[in-house]
Amino acid sequence: MHGEHQEHLRGPATDAPQLGQLGHYRGIIGMGERLLQVQHTGVDRVCESLDGLGLRAGQAHCPQVLIAGGHDSLGGDLPIEVVGDLRGDRIGSLDRDLLGDHRTHQGMEGREVRALAGPDGAQRRNLHDLGEGGVHFDDVLGGLAHSRLGVRHARMMPARALRCRWARMRPVTGIIEELLWRELIADSTDLGALREATDAGSITLYCGFDPTAPSLHLGNLAQILTVRRFQQHGHRPLALVGGATGLIGDPKESGERTLNAAQTVEQWVARIRGQLERFYEFSGENAAVMVNNYDWTAGLSALEFLRDVGKHFSVNRMLDREAVSARLAKDGISYTEFSYQLLQSYDYLQLHRQYGCILQTGGSDQWGNITAGVDLVRRIDGAHVHALTTPLITKADGTKFGKTESGTVWLDPELTSPYAFFQFWLNADDRDIPVLLRTFSFKDKTEIDELITATNERPHERAAQRALAEELTELVHGSGEMRGAQAAGRVLFGQGEFSEVPEATLTAALLETPHGEVASEEIEDGQLPAIDELLVRAGLVDSKGAARRAVKEGGAYLNNERVSDAGYRPTPDDLVHGTWLVLRRGKRNVGGVRVR
Repeated sequence: MHGEHQEHLRGPATDAPQLGQLGHYRGIIGMGERLLQVQHTGVDRVCESLDGLGLRAGQAHCPQVLIAGGHDSLGGDLPIEVVGDLRGDRIGSLDRDLLGDHRTHQGMEGREVRALAGPDGAQRRNLHDLGEGGVHFDDVLGGLAHSRLGVRHARMMPARALRCRWARMRPVTGIIEELLWRELIADSTDLGALREATDAGSITLYCGFDPTAPSLHLGNLAQILTVRRFQQHGHRPLALVGGATGLIGDPKESGERTLNAAQTVEQWVARIRGQLERFYEFSGENAAVMVNNYDWTAGLSALEFLRDVGKHFSVNRMLDREAVSARLAKDGISYTEFSYQLLQSYDYLQLHRQYGCILQTGGSDQWGNITAGVDLVRRIDGAHVHALTTPLITKADGTKFGKTESGTVWLDPELTSPYAFFQFWLNADDRDIPVLLRTFSFKDKTEIDELITATNERPHERAAQRALAEELTELVHGSGEMRGAQAAGRVLFGQGEFSEVPEATLTAALLETPHGEVASEEIEDGQLPAIDELLVRAGLVDSKGAARRAVKEGGAYLNNERVSDAGYRPTPDDLVHGTWLVLRRGKRNVGGVRVR
């Protein structure tokens, strides 16, 4: 593991913290002379991980002990913990993440092993004064009973003797470790082998984006940024735009896609390429490369494709894909969309041959397509390549991430303004903050933990939301648009001057609020309609009567100035940027009226 370091430390206090209090730490699950190296623990998903190893909770050969050591989030030194076996009939819950090393843990320096034992994990005993020889793994096993714990991502490897001692590990630096603590790995074909490959040197990876719309959206952003993290760790990304696959479309469970004209898809390809170019470095040792699968697909004959590629695919396996089976259970699926998996798999084969690509990433809904590509490369070229998917993001309220009442949040500023983009993050639910920070922010773990704590302790300050809004708006739209969005947000709610906000930004901001219009011919004697009428047109009140009450109660504002007369008629001089009247009812209800 990159950046791992061991130090001699003084022994821990007698009253050492429980496992649930640990911060960054690593783990090993052992079974006799073999170790299950923990790469990330999500206790509630233990069955999923064990099944992948051919192990099941309750079986006699199930891994028995977890040994974890490290330091807490405050930098304090903590003892190695030994947590008992998994052979119970139920699995408990533990709200912590474990990070594990893929190398054998021998010679860990220290003085104490603390063991949790008993069905409820309450019973404790200390193994003091281990001496220079430490303690053999089998000796530890013998002292434990029925604590329950699980593993999310792990692999088996031999270990002749484990010396459990006191240890401190420096923060992890490898890309796999970063993805694990960020909880950005849903599935992987062989995470241990992928870790070894990424630790050994630079690899080439790709993620594909189909032009099924004129812009990418927030769902795509999670994948884009995952690839960006790989490049920051020294790996080379291939940014693939699916000029060929975009003509067909990946099957949706909801029904058959409408095929777009080739000219339209070509235009969308160009727009999406431009968006992707913002996120990657195209110079240097690990410079990104932009690729289009139309380049190696357009000249391929149907006969050639069926003979050389199609023969390697099992229809039975293709039918097992969730989207395909769902469609077959409803209205069926066209041969065109059914063949999509072959085309995506062929992309992986070509990129492996042309660029030495050994990893494809994507969302977890793409697992079937990606692993089909892995299998195709193995069958035709005899090469071992990898697949890695990230979890799909869902909001705490059950709605789809990246959607608002007005629709999809796009990365194109013409479809979703930078102001609206900024506000999306600013208005994020507190419950979603930990996931959003880990998935989208490039802040380190300490910064993220501090923002989560601030959100929990002082939710009204919205520190985490504001940090996300600033970081991601600048990343997607640039620093100028980010500052404009900030200024627009301030001025609409009575802070700052309208002169600070460019006309285009103000217009975009007000179009996200309730708004109405006044025709230029409605201006009589150099005056616009009265305030009570304007409040109604802006959609801030239901009637002139309600408008007059708002004015009387001191809750009506024109261009951030309190209005005392419901009959006041603004003049063209009151128009902001010669176009808008900014109206507000109370502190939070903002709207606008545009003069055309």
